[in-house]
Amino acid sequence: MNPSHNSTLLLTKILHPPLRDHSLPRTQLLQQITLGSNKLAAICAPAGCGKTTLLSQWVEHSERPAAWVSLDERDNDAARFWRYVVHAIDQTWSVSSSARLAPLLHNLSYSSDSSFIDALLHELHALKFCGELILDDYHFIGEQTIHDSMSYFITYLPANIRVIIASRHELPFSTARWLLNGEMMLLGYHDLLFTKAEMETFYKETSPLPLGAAHIQQLAKLTEGWAAGLQLSTLSLHSPQVVEQAIRQFSGKHHQVSDYLFHEVYEGQPQHIRKFLLYTSVFRRMSKELCQAVTGAADSEALLLLLQRLNLFIVPLDAQNRWFRYHHLFAEFLQNRLKQDEPTQWEALHQIASDCFAAAGLLDDAIEHALQVGNAQQAAELLDLHILPVLQRGEFATLNHWFETIVAQGGLLNGRLLLLQAFVLVVTGNYDPVERLLDKAADISRQLPPSIERDELVSGLFFVRSNLAFSTGAYETWFSYAEKIHENIPEDPVFYHFNYNTNEPFVRRTVFGLKGMLTPEVEHIGGKITSIMHKHGWQNSPFNQYIYQSLAEGFYEWNRLEECERLLPAIERVAREGRIPGLFVPNRLTYARVLLAQGKKDGAGEVVEEALEWINEQGEYYWLGPLKAFRVMMNLHQGQGSIGAGDTGDTRQAGHTGHTGKVAHGHTGAGDTGYTEQAEADKQALGVTITDRPTIHKYMSFIALVRWYDQQGSNSTEQLQMLEMMKPQGVRERCLISITEVSILQAIITSKIGEPRQAAKYLREALNIGRENNYIRCFLDEGLRMKRLLEQYAADRDDSANSSYVRHLLTLFAEQTSTSQETNQLSYSAASLRLALTPKEREIIYQIGQGASNLEIARTLHLTVGSVKVYLNRVYGKLGVHSRTQALLKAQEIGLLER
Repeated sequence: MNPSHNSTLLLTKILHPPLRDHSLPRTQLLQQITLGSNKLAAICAPAGCGKTTLLSQWVEHSERPAAWVSLDERDNDAARFWRYVVHAIDQTWSVSSSARLAPLLHNLSYSSDSSFIDALLHELHALKFCGELILDDYHFIGEQTIHDSMSYFITYLPANIRVIIASRHELPFSTARWLLNGEMMLLGYHDLLFTKAEMETFYKETSPLPLGAAHIQQLAKLTEGWAAGLQLSTLSLHSPQVVEQAIRQFSGKHHQVSDYLFHEVYEGQPQHIRKFLLYTSVFRRMSKELCQAVTGAADSEALLLLLQRLNLFIVPLDAQNRWFRYHHLFAEFLQNRLKQDEPTQWEALHQIASDCFAAAGLLDDAIEHALQVGNAQQAAELLDLHILPVLQRGEFATLNHWFETIVAQGGLLNGRLLLLQAFVLVVTGNYDPVERLLDKAADISRQLPPSIERDELVSGLFFVRSNLAFSTGAYETWFSYAEKIHENIPEDPVFYHFNYNTNEPFVRRTVFGLKGMLTPEVEHIGGKITSIMHKHGWQNSPFNQYIYQSLAEGFYEWNRLEECERLLPAIERVAREGRIPGLFVPNRLTYARVLLAQGKKDGAGEVVEEALEWINEQGEYYWLGPLKAFRVMMNLHQGQGSIGAGDTGDTRQAGHTGHTGKVAHGHTGAGDTGYTEQAEADKQALGVTITDRPTIHKYMSFIALVRWYDQQGSNSTEQLQMLEMMKPQGVRERCLISITEVSILQAIITSKIGEPRQAAKYLREALNIGRENNYIRCFLDEGLRMKRLLEQYAADRDDSANSSYVRHLLTLFAEQTSTSQETNQLSYSAASLRLALTPKEREIIYQIGQGASNLEIARTLHLTVGSVKVYLNRVYGKLGVHSRTQALLKAQEIGLLER
C-alpha cells in the first residue's frame, strides 16, 4: 500500500468537499450568508442538518474566496490548528504567508497564542480583497486555548475578512458582544430545516420510487425537514410494497430515526458492499489503497465510486476522487455495528490500518489507530520513530496527549521517551511531573549495561535538567546534580540540536533566554553548563552555542563588552556551518552593537550588510525584517537613535553608515525636520506604517519606526499611541527587554513634548526592571537625551530604591564619553580586526596570500573584478593599510592567512 504523501492528507483538510450531483440549492439560506456583512457567521445545529453541504454550496456560488478547514479530534493542538488555518489561507488566497508565519507557529506551544494571532492579523490586514475563513466541524475542538485564541482572532479581524464556523453545538466562547453590535449572523437548527416547498422538490427529484402527494406530505411531516432524514427516507424506499410500511415505521426522535433508517439502508445492500462499509468505517479518511488493505477488495476504487453514485453518505475530499470520508452520522452507525457484530475485527482492522500508515511513513495516523484499540506499546514504538518531526512542528499538546494516553493504556515509555515527555512539559511550563519522569529515566539508565543507549540517556538527563534549572531557577539542585557527572558521554542529536529560536532577533527575548532576566545565578549556571559541555566535547552543539549567545547578549547589556566580543566568533562559525539563522542573526546583531558601542560605525554597518547577504543566500527571508530594522536604526543619528555609543553631546554628525556601508549624508540633527530620499527609503524598508496595529513578531520594525518618526520631529501622539499598544504585548509575553525599551522610549518622547512628570513615571518603570537585572546598555545606548533625563530624575525625584542605580548609570555615561573619544583614535586590536572582517573579506585576504590575482579571485569567488576591488578597498580601510603588500603583512601578523 502506498498512500499519497502527507501533503495530500493536508489538502483533504483544507479543500471544501465537492457537491453531490443534483444537490438541492438552499437559495434563501445562501442569500442570508452572502448578504451578511458580519465579522462572524455561525451555523450551529445537530448532526445531519446539512451544515457542510450548505457551506459547500455557498463556496461554489460565492464570488468571495473562501479558505476552508475541515476539523477533527486531532486538531486540539494550537500549533496544528493554526497551521491548517495558515495553509488554507495560502492555498485559497495565494498570500504566501506560511513562510513568514512558520517561525511563529513553531513557538506557539510555549509562547502566548496572541503573539501568533497578532502576526496572522497583520498579514490579513495587508490583503486588498474580501474573503472568508470557514471552519467546519468546530465541535471537535475542546481545547480552551484554541477557543480563547479564536475569540481574540475574531475580535481584531480586519473588516475585509469574515469567519464562518459550523458546529453541532453552540460556540464555546462568548459571542454576546458581536450579536449586540450586529457583527454576527447565527443560523440554528430551525433555520436549516427544509421548507415544505423544498421537501416536495427534494422528493420529486431524488426518490427512487414515484411518490404521491400524500406520501410526500406524510414523509415531510415525519422528517420535519431534517436533511439527513430526508435523504435516508429516500434510500430506504426499495419497492412500492414497502412504502406504506416504511412510512408507518419511520417515526421517533432524530437519533432513533437515523438508527432505523441507517439500518434499512445498510441491510438493503449486497453482502460485499456491507462488508466494505463496515471494514472501512475505521478510517477518518480513506483512499483505495487503504480500503484494499483492510477489506482485501481489489476493486476498492470502483466500490468507492459506486458508493458515491448511490449517495451512501460518502463525502469526496478532493476533486480527483482519491480521498473520501463517511458522513459522521453514518460512520458512527457503521462503527457501532462493527463493534457489535464483529468485535474482534474492530481491533484487527485498526491494527491493519496502523501498520499500513506506518509503512507509508504517515505515523500520526499510525499512532492514532494503535491507540484506538489500546495497542499502547506499538504506539510508543511508533512515537519513538516519529517524535522529532512533531517536536519540530511545535505540536506539544499532541505529544502530551500521546504520552498520557500510552501510559493510561498501560504502555511503557523507554528512557528516551520519558526524557522527551519531561522536556515537552518543561517548555510548556508544566513542571510538577518533571522530576518524577527524570527519576524514572535515571533508574532505567542505571539498570543498563555500559552502552551507547545508556550514555545517551545520561546525556539527555543532563540536557533536560539543565533546561529545567533555567526555567525554574532551581540552580542549587542543578549544581549538586552537575557535580556528579564524570562520564565521557555523547551528545544526543535529538536534544542537543533542538532549535530554541525561530523568530526572535535576540536570544535574550526567547523563553530559553529567560525573556531578558539577567542575574548572577543565570551567568553562573550558564558558565557551568558550557564548561561541562566542553569537557564532553559538545561545545559545537546548538544547545551549547545558544547558551553562549545568551551569555554574550547578557554581557553586552551589562556593559562587559570585551567578554561579549570574545564569545562571538565561535558562535558565528557554528551558526554558519549549521545554517542556524536563529543563532546567526542574534550573533551578528550583537557584534554590530559591540562595534557601535566602541564607536566603529562603519564596521557595524559591514557586519549587518554581510548578514543580510548570508540570510538571502540561505533563503531564510523571515530574518530580513529584523536585520533591516536594525540597519535603519543605525542610519538614525546616534544622539537620537537607539543604539551605539560615541555620543559626546554633539548631536550633529557628518554622516553615518548607510545601506552599503558607505557614509550616507542628509539626515538632520535633533529637532530638525529635514527629510531626504534616504530617510524615506529607510522608512519603507521597515514594511510597517504608523497606523498599523503593532505585533510582537515585528517588534524591531515597529520600534525602528517610532525612532524614525522621533528623529524626524513628527507628531509624537502617534508614536506614543503605538508604544502604548506595544507595552501590554511585552507584559503579556513577560519580556523584560521589550517592557524596558518601550518605557525608555515613552520617557524620552514625553519629555520632548514637555510632560516631565509622565516622563519620570515611564523612566521609573524602566529603572525598576533595569535595577533588578543590572541593565546598563539599554540606557547608555540612548545617548545624550537619556543622560539628561537621568540627571533631571536624580535632581527632582525621591526614589530611594533607584537612587544608587541612577548615580551608577550617570557615572558610566561620563566614562563612556571619555572612552569613546579615546577609542575613536585607536586602531583595531588583532581580535577586533579578525571580527571586523566579513567571511568573504577574510577569504579574499587568504586568496591574496596564495598569490591569486584579482581576476583569479573573482573567478574563485564568483564575483566581478570590480566587486573584488570594492572588497579590497574595504579590507584596506579596516586593516589601516594602503596597499596589497601592507595588507598581506598585516594579515600575517593577526593570523588571517591560516586555514
